[in-house]
Amino acid sequence: MNIWAKDNGITLKQHTEDLLNSFKKIDSKIIDENLKKSVQYAILLHDIGKVLPYFQIRCLKNINYTPYEITVDIYHSLLSILFINEKKFKEKIGENIKFVFSAIAYHHWKDRLEYLLRFGGLSFEEFNSKLENKIIELKENLINEFNGESEIKDLIEFNNTMLDGLINGISFSDYVIPPYQFYWTPKRIELDEEGKKRWILISGFLQRCDHFASYCEEENENNLEIEIESISKDLIKGKIIDFINISEDKLWQYKTLYDNQNEKLYNDNLIFIAPTGSGKTEFAFLWSNGEKFFYNLPLRTAVEQIFDRVKKVFGDDKTGLLHSDADVYLIKNDNDLEKIKTYEVSKQLAYPVIISTGDQFFPYGLRPPGYEKIYATFSYSRLIIDEVQSYNPKAAAIIVKFIEDISRIGGKFLLMTATLPKYIKDQIIERVKSKENPNVNIPELDLYEKEKDKYNTLKKHKVKFIKISNLQKNNQNSQENFSIPDDIINEIVDKAQNQRVLVILNTIKQAKNVYERIKIKNSEKPWTTLNEGNIILFHSQFPLNKKQEIKGEIETKFKNPKDPNEKEGKILVATQVVEAAIDIDADIFYTEIAPMDALVQRMGRVLRRYKENFSLSETEEANVNILVFVNGYESGNGRVYDKELIEKTLVVFGNINNLNQINLENYYKKEEFKIDEINLNTVLLSEYQKYELVDKLYELVDPNGKYLSDFYTTLDILDAGFMSDRKEEAQRIFREIVNVAVVDESKKDDFLSKINYFVQQDKINYTLFKRDIVAEFVINIPYFQFVQNYNYKISQWIEEANIKDQQKKKKLLRWTDDIYVIENKDRSGNIF
Repeated sequence: MNIWAKDNGITLKQHTEDLLNSFKKIDSKIIDENLKKSVQYAILLHDIGKVLPYFQIRCLKNINYTPYEITVDIYHSLLSILFINEKKFKEKIGENIKFVFSAIAYHHWKDRLEYLLRFGGLSFEEFNSKLENKIIELKENLINEFNGESEIKDLIEFNNTMLDGLINGISFSDYVIPPYQFYWTPKRIELDEEGKKRWILISGFLQRCDHFASYCEEENENNLEIEIESISKDLIKGKIIDFINISEDKLWQYKTLYDNQNEKLYNDNLIFIAPTGSGKTEFAFLWSNGEKFFYNLPLRTAVEQIFDRVKKVFGDDKTGLLHSDADVYLIKNDNDLEKIKTYEVSKQLAYPVIISTGDQFFPYGLRPPGYEKIYATFSYSRLIIDEVQSYNPKAAAIIVKFIEDISRIGGKFLLMTATLPKYIKDQIIERVKSKENPNVNIPELDLYEKEKDKYNTLKKHKVKFIKISNLQKNNQNSQENFSIPDDIINEIVDKAQNQRVLVILNTIKQAKNVYERIKIKNSEKPWTTLNEGNIILFHSQFPLNKKQEIKGEIETKFKNPKDPNEKEGKILVATQVVEAAIDIDADIFYTEIAPMDALVQRMGRVLRRYKENFSLSETEEANVNILVFVNGYESGNGRVYDKELIEKTLVVFGNINNLNQINLENYYKKEEFKIDEINLNTVLLSEYQKYELVDKLYELVDPNGKYLSDFYTTLDILDAGFMSDRKEEAQRIFREIVNVAVVDESKKDDFLSKINYFVQQDKINYTLFKRDIVAEFVINIPYFQFVQNYNYKISQWIEEANIKDQQKKKKLLRWTDDIYVIENKDRSGNIF
């Protein structure tokens, strides 16, 4: 008779051996031998609590198991602790015993564990009353399962003293300290930095090996490695040379990193500041030095773009992808099992290169249950963070804390961006200090400063401000109107007759309005050469399939670099989703006012084809037009961008010729900002000036204002030991967006037709459901819009569908539980 570890009959012995074999492949990542031995023991003993009859018979259906008792249920990981001989175990691993006990007891954290930890005495009392005479038999089952091996035999002994304590009201958490939840912080407070690190690594390596081995067992995967080997830095160099088609002597990134005097640059943490289009991505590839790395970007579209580039350098078999719909992106229009496997292997963190959105890893800075697996993996990996300034202040604070944490346990990071706010940079420098040389700061490579002459003479953008009076008087009241004036719409259409015009608005509502009016204005011009098919709208509220279709169209029609012989007119109307996510090249740009760093990102889509030795003439018309509403500034009216940042951006532009003479205190204390007092002249900007403007913007931001307070308060809370109770909660806090998945009521017939076709397949799974149904019909809208238009759950449609297979119907009801139906009040075919 065997003890099972899985319901497919995998035995406890086999499962334990699978974990140990996985750990052998990565144990070289741990230098401390006692720590390594502690992980091995954690693996050896982590599941011995599965000896419980209830778990074997009721949970795993091991019906021949004895002794037979199916009423006493204690969480198996807690029970594992009761079967360990504490005295003999401590002789083997010393003070690490408390960390190993915690790793074992809590390696599968569940919500109900909290109740057991605090009030679980009755469960243990029931165990004692019904299984007291069976404990010797259970102990023998364990010893026999491992064939009487002396290592395990020596350590298995039931702890009656602990059981008596649990029955008599002592909390399990008093014996084994929980690693999660803020509630238990006082129990963890005594740990020093080294103790916390050992705790994280023991738990993390156990979780990593357990999840990986379980995946391989469930998928009958015998040839997959827990860590797939990367390629060497020299091979990376060769692939990059081939990919971007340049000679080796022109590969400045390699020469910069691997110059003998610059060993610190590739062998340590690094801050890298460089303009958009300067080769930051290739720099990051080479900085990885042939080691495992994670490449994080804020936006999914940018992640997908980089993923396709990475595969050309590192290969399909070494590149993983993680974001909320990565599985759908990978399989696209086919059911290729290898592509689905790419997603699963990415989740196991096995690839040497993983490209992801920030929300896949940074929320672990809030240390929700299971964070140790991520931290342990990052302890020997490299982290690349691109465009950190794109995150809101709370998310940026969480990223700073994540960087600090992974640096302390051995990981390395490259923070690279075109614009780095000083408040973020200062906190990272302060928190990531070398133990050997605490007075030495993180190395910094600033291309703007290194090649100042080049970026001072590169002048691609002539900026003009257009102030729009928007206060409408209605009876006794005045109301702000954020409609773009007709003359500007007309100007956009006129300039697009033989040029590419990019229009970026701050809200979806504004983008839709401008798009429709541009189409109407163009149709009213009998002489127009602008084809309506070349007027494109792009924002985040399209269903996934439509987004992909439009993205492909944009990348074709606005391809970077623009062909010098192209004369066809085009207009792209979009929200900030195109700021850094799509590689495009436009001639003329209209944008609502945004913070300076966002404006720099947006300008980076204009005349992208020119990288050096180019300057617009002082006499040429402006090619960047910034629209500023006198009241409220922009259509988001403070909801999209912090008003302080908008105001300080205007101040910076208004003082562009005397930035160093701005009196900061005056702007901190000013009670009311008056746009009429700002002199906004047309100006030809160099790339270096943009860099200076962003720096000055964040100097001007009030350190006691709401914007920076959000950043510093979040850091203070994290420093105080805050831990998120769940991974989902951590992601919500990080994103700080409450969106709801919805389907337009008018799509009901099409939806039901697709559902009925979908269930005809022999097998259905959630990935295919997302690809075939969600990607076709579902959009995400802000909660306030949902409240105004909510009708009912879409599960009501599933109930109405003629689905005979009840198992498939149950799956669909589960998958659609958080999708709602809304009434579409915009009859143009768009929601809102």
